[in-house]
Amino acid sequence: MIPRMRQSLLLSVSVATLAGCSPGLPAMLPDPDIDPGLGDVVLMTWTTRSAEGLLGYALDPELVQVDAVRRVATGAPRWVPTHQRLSFVVAAAGNAQAAAGLHGLSAQAGAHRVTHVAYDVLVSGYLELPGDSLRYDPRSHCCLGGEAMAECAHGYVGRLMWGTGRAQYLVKVETSAEVSAAELVRARGGTRFRRVNETRFQDTFFAYEVAPTRALCRLVAPTEELEPITVKAPSNCWVQAFSADGSRQAYAFSLPDPELCRKVAAHHCSLVEQRIDCRVSYAEGTRVTPLELDPASFMPVSGLESSKQEEPAAQKTPAKPVVNGTAR
Repeated sequence: MIPRMRQSLLLSVSVATLAGCSPGLPAMLPDPDIDPGLGDVVLMTWTTRSAEGLLGYALDPELVQVDAVRRVATGAPRWVPTHQRLSFVVAAAGNAQAAAGLHGLSAQAGAHRVTHVAYDVLVSGYLELPGDSLRYDPRSHCCLGGEAMAECAHGYVGRLMWGTGRAQYLVKVETSAEVSAAELVRARGGTRFRRVNETRFQDTFFAYEVAPTRALCRLVAPTEELEPITVKAPSNCWVQAFSADGSRQAYAFSLPDPELCRKVAAHHCSLVEQRIDCRVSYAEGTRVTPLELDPASFMPVSGLESSKQEEPAAQKTPAKPVVNGTAR
Protein backbone atom coordinates (compact mmCIF):
# COMPACT_ATOMS: atom_id res chain seq x y z
CA MET A 1 0.00 0.00 0.00
CA ILE A 2 1.38 3.36 -1.03
CA PRO A 3 1.15 6.01 1.70
CA ARG A 4 -0.41 9.38 0.89
CA MET A 5 2.87 11.16 1.68
CA ARG A 6 6.08 9.36 0.85
CA GLN A 7 8.91 9.97 3.28
CA SER A 8 12.36 10.18 1.75
CA LEU A 9 15.91 10.66 2.83
CA LEU A 10 17.98 13.27 1.06
CA LEU A 11 21.25 11.85 -0.10
CA SER A 12 24.74 13.02 0.43
CA VAL A 13 26.06 10.23 -1.76
CA SER A 14 29.45 8.72 -2.36
CA VAL A 15 29.44 6.20 -5.19
CA ALA A 16 31.88 3.68 -6.60
CA THR A 17 30.97 1.81 -9.80
CA LEU A 18 32.01 -1.79 -9.39
CA ALA A 19 32.29 -4.77 -11.70
CA GLY A 20 30.18 -7.86 -11.26
CA CYS A 21 26.47 -8.72 -11.37
CA SER A 22 25.52 -9.82 -7.87
CA PRO A 23 25.10 -7.00 -5.34
CA GLY A 24 27.34 -7.54 -2.34
CA LEU A 25 28.75 -4.86 -0.10
CA PRO A 26 32.51 -4.59 -0.55
CA ALA A 27 34.89 -5.00 2.37
CA MET A 28 35.77 -1.32 2.13
CA LEU A 29 32.92 1.16 1.66
CA PRO A 30 33.26 4.29 -0.51
CA ASP A 31 34.39 7.48 1.19
CA PRO A 32 31.18 9.12 2.52
CA ASP A 33 32.72 12.59 2.30
CA ILE A 34 33.29 12.58 -1.48
CA ASP A 35 30.50 13.89 -3.72
CA PRO A 36 30.53 12.04 -7.06
CA GLY A 37 28.18 14.59 -8.67
CA LEU A 38 25.14 12.39 -9.24
CA GLY A 39 22.76 15.33 -8.96
CA ASP A 40 19.57 15.41 -6.92
CA VAL A 41 19.05 11.75 -6.05
CA VAL A 42 16.67 10.84 -3.22
CA LEU A 43 16.32 7.44 -1.59
CA MET A 44 12.78 6.36 -0.77
CA THR A 45 12.12 5.24 2.77
CA TRP A 46 9.76 2.54 1.49
CA THR A 47 10.58 0.74 -1.73
CA THR A 48 7.66 0.10 -4.10
CA ARG A 49 6.91 -1.54 -7.43
CA SER A 50 4.36 1.06 -8.45
CA ALA A 51 5.00 4.55 -9.83
CA GLU A 52 1.58 5.72 -8.66
CA GLY A 53 1.82 8.87 -6.56
CA LEU A 54 5.51 9.30 -7.42
CA LEU A 55 6.44 10.05 -11.03
CA GLY A 56 5.63 13.68 -11.81
CA TYR A 57 4.61 14.59 -8.25
CA ALA A 58 6.02 17.49 -6.24
CA LEU A 59 8.28 17.27 -3.20
CA ASP A 60 6.90 18.59 0.04
CA PRO A 61 9.23 21.48 1.00
CA GLU A 62 8.99 20.93 4.76
CA LEU A 63 8.85 17.17 5.27
CA VAL A 64 11.16 16.09 2.44
CA GLN A 65 8.43 13.83 1.11
CA VAL A 66 6.64 13.31 -2.18
CA ASP A 67 3.21 14.90 -2.07
CA ALA A 68 1.00 12.23 -3.65
CA VAL A 69 -1.86 14.70 -4.22
CA ARG A 70 0.08 17.43 -6.07
CA ARG A 71 1.03 16.25 -9.55
CA VAL A 72 3.18 18.80 -11.36
CA ALA A 73 3.97 17.02 -14.62
CA THR A 74 2.23 14.43 -16.78
CA GLY A 75 3.25 12.51 -19.87
CA ALA A 76 3.84 9.05 -21.28
CA PRO A 77 6.39 7.32 -19.00
CA ARG A 78 9.40 5.83 -20.77
CA TRP A 79 11.32 2.79 -19.57
CA VAL A 80 15.10 3.03 -20.06
CA PRO A 81 16.90 -0.28 -19.46
CA THR A 82 20.39 -0.17 -18.02
CA HIS A 83 22.90 -2.35 -16.18
CA GLN A 84 24.77 -0.51 -13.46
CA ARG A 85 26.12 -1.65 -10.16
CA LEU A 86 26.42 1.14 -7.64
CA SER A 87 27.85 1.17 -4.14
CA PHE A 88 27.18 4.31 -2.14
CA VAL A 89 26.98 5.64 1.38
CA VAL A 90 24.06 7.84 2.46
CA ALA A 91 24.65 10.45 5.14
CA ALA A 92 21.61 10.67 7.41
CA ALA A 93 23.10 13.33 9.69
CA GLY A 94 20.76 16.26 10.23
CA ASN A 95 17.74 14.13 9.38
CA ALA A 96 17.54 11.76 12.35
CA GLN A 97 13.76 11.45 12.09
CA ALA A 98 13.93 10.16 8.53
CA ALA A 99 16.83 7.85 9.38
CA ALA A 100 14.94 6.38 12.32
CA GLY A 101 12.02 5.54 10.03
CA LEU A 102 13.96 3.77 7.30
CA HIS A 103 12.26 0.67 5.92
CA GLY A 104 13.31 -2.49 7.72
CA LEU A 105 15.14 -0.70 10.50
CA SER A 106 14.92 -2.54 13.80
CA ALA A 107 14.12 -0.89 17.13
CA GLN A 108 17.69 -1.50 18.22
CA ALA A 109 19.01 0.27 15.13
CA GLY A 110 16.71 3.22 15.75
CA ALA A 111 17.97 3.47 19.30
CA HIS A 112 21.54 3.82 17.96
CA ARG A 113 20.52 6.89 15.88
CA VAL A 114 21.65 5.70 12.46
CA THR A 115 23.98 8.21 10.85
CA HIS A 116 24.63 6.52 7.48
CA VAL A 117 23.21 3.85 5.17
CA ALA A 118 25.46 1.85 2.84
CA TYR A 119 23.82 0.57 -0.35
CA ASP A 120 24.98 -1.88 -2.96
CA VAL A 121 22.51 -1.95 -5.86
CA LEU A 122 22.27 -3.48 -9.31
CA VAL A 123 20.27 -0.86 -11.25
CA SER A 124 18.36 -2.48 -14.13
CA GLY A 125 16.31 0.44 -15.40
CA TYR A 126 14.80 3.91 -15.08
CA LEU A 127 11.21 5.05 -15.48
CA GLU A 128 11.14 8.68 -16.57
CA LEU A 129 9.01 11.43 -18.09
CA PRO A 130 10.69 12.26 -21.42
CA GLY A 131 10.81 15.86 -22.59
CA ASP A 132 8.90 15.20 -25.82
CA SER A 133 5.76 14.16 -23.91
CA LEU A 134 6.19 16.23 -20.74
CA ARG A 135 3.17 18.39 -19.89
CA TYR A 136 2.48 20.71 -16.98
CA ASP A 137 -0.61 19.90 -14.91
CA PRO A 138 -2.41 23.20 -14.10
CA ARG A 139 -4.34 21.53 -11.26
CA SER A 140 -1.12 21.55 -9.20
CA HIS A 141 -1.09 25.40 -9.08
CA CYS A 142 2.71 25.22 -9.06
CA CYS A 143 3.50 27.80 -11.74
CA LEU A 144 2.70 31.50 -11.69
CA GLY A 145 4.30 34.18 -13.84
CA GLY A 146 6.82 31.70 -15.20
CA GLU A 147 8.16 30.89 -11.73
CA ALA A 148 7.61 27.98 -9.34
CA MET A 149 5.42 28.59 -6.31
CA ALA A 150 6.97 28.01 -2.88
CA GLU A 151 4.98 24.79 -2.39
CA CYS A 152 6.66 23.26 -5.45
CA ALA A 153 10.04 24.99 -5.46
CA HIS A 154 11.87 21.86 -4.30
CA GLY A 155 11.12 20.14 -7.61
CA TYR A 156 9.22 17.05 -8.66
CA VAL A 157 10.01 13.40 -9.35
CA GLY A 158 11.32 13.22 -12.90
CA ARG A 159 12.84 9.73 -12.86
CA LEU A 160 12.50 6.56 -10.79
CA MET A 161 15.35 4.09 -10.30
CA TRP A 162 14.60 0.34 -10.39
CA GLY A 163 16.92 -2.31 -9.03
CA THR A 164 17.91 -5.10 -6.67
CA GLY A 165 20.25 -4.74 -3.72
CA ARG A 166 20.79 -4.52 0.00
CA ALA A 167 21.53 -1.90 2.60
CA GLN A 168 23.45 -1.67 5.87
CA TYR A 169 22.34 0.78 8.54
CA LEU A 170 25.37 2.30 10.21
CA VAL A 171 26.38 4.45 13.15
CA LYS A 172 29.58 6.45 12.77
CA VAL A 173 32.16 5.82 15.49
CA GLU A 174 35.43 7.53 16.33
CA THR A 175 37.56 4.47 17.10
CA SER A 176 37.44 0.74 16.36
CA ALA A 177 37.54 0.04 20.09
CA GLU A 178 33.93 1.20 20.40
CA VAL A 179 32.55 -1.77 18.43
CA SER A 180 33.11 -5.50 18.07
CA ALA A 181 34.93 -6.92 15.07
CA ALA A 182 31.70 -8.44 13.71
CA GLU A 183 29.95 -5.06 13.69
CA LEU A 184 32.85 -2.94 12.46
CA VAL A 185 32.63 -1.55 8.90
CA ARG A 186 35.37 0.57 7.36
CA ALA A 187 35.13 3.13 4.56
CA ARG A 188 37.71 4.75 2.37
CA GLY A 189 39.09 7.87 3.96
CA GLY A 190 39.38 6.22 7.37
CA THR A 191 35.74 6.51 8.49
CA ARG A 192 34.53 3.73 10.80
CA PHE A 193 30.97 2.55 11.40
CA ARG A 194 29.04 0.17 13.58
CA ARG A 195 26.61 -1.98 11.56
CA VAL A 196 23.30 -2.20 13.42
CA ASN A 197 20.99 -3.71 10.79
CA GLU A 198 20.78 -4.97 7.20
CA THR A 199 17.89 -5.26 4.71
CA ARG A 200 17.44 -6.48 1.13
CA PHE A 201 15.14 -5.47 -1.74
CA GLN A 202 14.55 -7.04 -5.14
CA ASP A 203 13.13 -5.63 -8.40
CA THR A 204 11.65 -2.46 -6.97
CA PHE A 205 11.83 1.32 -7.17
CA PHE A 206 14.26 2.37 -4.49
CA ALA A 207 15.21 5.97 -5.40
CA TYR A 208 14.24 8.90 -7.59
CA GLU A 209 15.81 11.91 -9.22
CA VAL A 210 14.40 15.38 -8.67
CA ALA A 211 13.63 17.58 -11.67
CA PRO A 212 13.48 21.39 -11.27
CA THR A 213 9.97 22.81 -11.27
CA ARG A 214 11.27 26.24 -12.28
CA ALA A 215 12.56 24.92 -15.61
CA LEU A 216 9.15 23.43 -16.36
CA CYS A 217 7.29 26.61 -15.36
CA ARG A 218 9.34 28.69 -17.80
CA LEU A 219 7.93 26.64 -20.66
CA VAL A 220 4.30 27.11 -19.62
CA ALA A 221 2.19 29.80 -21.30
CA PRO A 222 0.58 32.29 -18.87
CA THR A 223 -2.91 31.13 -19.90
CA GLU A 224 -2.04 27.51 -19.01
CA GLU A 225 -0.55 28.06 -15.56
CA LEU A 226 -3.76 27.74 -13.56
CA GLU A 227 -6.76 25.51 -14.07
CA PRO A 228 -9.72 27.55 -15.37
CA ILE A 229 -12.31 28.15 -12.68
CA THR A 230 -15.92 28.06 -13.86
CA VAL A 231 -18.32 30.14 -11.76
CA LYS A 232 -22.02 29.73 -12.51
CA ALA A 233 -23.90 33.01 -12.61
CA PRO A 234 -26.86 33.30 -10.18
CA SER A 235 -30.36 32.87 -11.58
CA ASN A 236 -32.28 36.06 -12.39
CA CYS A 237 -35.18 34.77 -14.51
CA TRP A 238 -37.84 32.58 -12.90
CA VAL A 239 -40.74 30.84 -14.68
CA GLN A 240 -43.72 29.03 -13.15
CA ALA A 241 -46.13 27.07 -15.33
CA PHE A 242 -49.44 25.86 -13.83
CA SER A 243 -51.47 22.98 -15.25
CA ALA A 244 -55.18 22.13 -15.04
CA ASP A 245 -54.48 19.20 -12.75
CA GLY A 246 -52.97 21.57 -10.16
CA SER A 247 -49.34 20.69 -10.83
CA ARG A 248 -46.64 23.32 -11.16
CA GLN A 249 -43.36 23.33 -13.07
CA ALA A 250 -40.67 25.83 -12.16
CA TYR A 251 -37.59 26.95 -14.12
CA ALA A 252 -34.68 29.26 -13.30
CA PHE A 253 -32.21 30.83 -15.73
CA SER A 254 -29.40 33.36 -15.80
CA LEU A 255 -30.15 35.76 -18.67
CA PRO A 256 -28.76 39.17 -19.66
CA ASP A 257 -32.04 41.13 -20.07
CA PRO A 258 -35.81 40.98 -19.40
CA GLU A 259 -36.74 40.59 -23.09
CA LEU A 260 -34.77 37.38 -23.41
CA CYS A 261 -36.31 36.20 -20.16
CA ARG A 262 -39.80 36.67 -21.71
CA LYS A 263 -38.85 34.69 -24.83
CA VAL A 264 -37.36 31.80 -22.89
CA ALA A 265 -40.35 31.74 -20.52
CA ALA A 266 -42.84 31.70 -23.41
CA HIS A 267 -41.02 28.79 -25.03
CA HIS A 268 -41.00 26.65 -21.89
CA CYS A 269 -44.59 27.49 -21.02
CA SER A 270 -45.76 26.46 -24.49
CA LEU A 271 -44.33 22.98 -23.88
CA VAL A 272 -46.35 22.39 -20.70
CA GLU A 273 -49.43 20.23 -21.28
CA GLN A 274 -52.82 21.43 -20.01
CA ARG A 275 -51.34 24.75 -18.96
CA ILE A 276 -53.72 27.34 -17.57
CA ASP A 277 -51.28 30.01 -16.41
CA CYS A 278 -47.62 31.01 -16.70
CA ARG A 279 -45.90 33.57 -14.47
CA VAL A 280 -42.49 35.15 -15.02
CA SER A 281 -40.26 37.39 -12.91
CA TYR A 282 -36.88 38.99 -13.60
CA ALA A 283 -34.27 40.36 -11.19
CA GLU A 284 -32.01 43.35 -11.80
CA GLY A 285 -29.66 43.69 -8.85
CA THR A 286 -31.75 43.17 -5.74
CA ARG A 287 -35.05 44.22 -7.36
CA VAL A 288 -37.37 41.47 -8.67
CA THR A 289 -40.07 42.54 -11.17
CA PRO A 290 -42.96 40.45 -12.60
CA LEU A 291 -43.03 40.25 -16.41
CA GLU A 292 -46.04 39.93 -18.70
CA LEU A 293 -45.84 37.48 -21.54
CA ASP A 294 -46.76 38.41 -25.10
CA PRO A 295 -50.19 36.84 -25.80
CA ALA A 296 -48.98 35.92 -29.29
CA SER A 297 -46.25 33.74 -27.85
CA PHE A 298 -48.19 32.33 -24.94
CA MET A 299 -51.83 31.23 -25.36
CA PRO A 300 -53.36 29.61 -22.25
CA VAL A 301 -55.10 26.32 -22.93
CA SER A 302 -58.16 25.48 -20.84
CA GLY A 303 -58.46 22.21 -19.07
CA LEU A 304 -61.58 21.32 -21.05
CA GLU A 305 -59.88 21.91 -24.40
CA SER A 306 -56.83 19.99 -23.29
CA SER A 307 -58.89 17.05 -22.05
CA LYS A 308 -61.24 16.94 -25.06
CA GLN A 309 -61.72 13.37 -26.23
CA GLU A 310 -62.27 12.24 -29.79
CA GLU A 311 -65.87 11.21 -30.54
CA PRO A 312 -66.30 7.51 -31.28
CA ALA A 313 -66.56 6.62 -34.93
CA ALA A 314 -69.99 5.76 -36.35
CA GLN A 315 -70.98 2.13 -35.84
CA LYS A 316 -70.71 0.13 -39.01
CA THR A 317 -73.41 -2.40 -40.09
CA PRO A 318 -72.01 -5.92 -40.17
CA ALA A 319 -71.69 -7.30 -43.68
CA LYS A 320 -74.08 -10.03 -44.73
CA PRO A 321 -73.19 -13.12 -46.69
CA VAL A 322 -74.01 -12.94 -50.39
CA VAL A 323 -75.83 -15.90 -51.98
CA ASN A 324 -76.51 -15.90 -55.72
CA GLY A 325 -75.72 -12.18 -55.93
CA THR A 326 -78.23 -11.25 -53.22
CA ALA A 327 -77.39 -10.23 -49.71
CA ARG A 328 -79.30 -12.27 -47.15
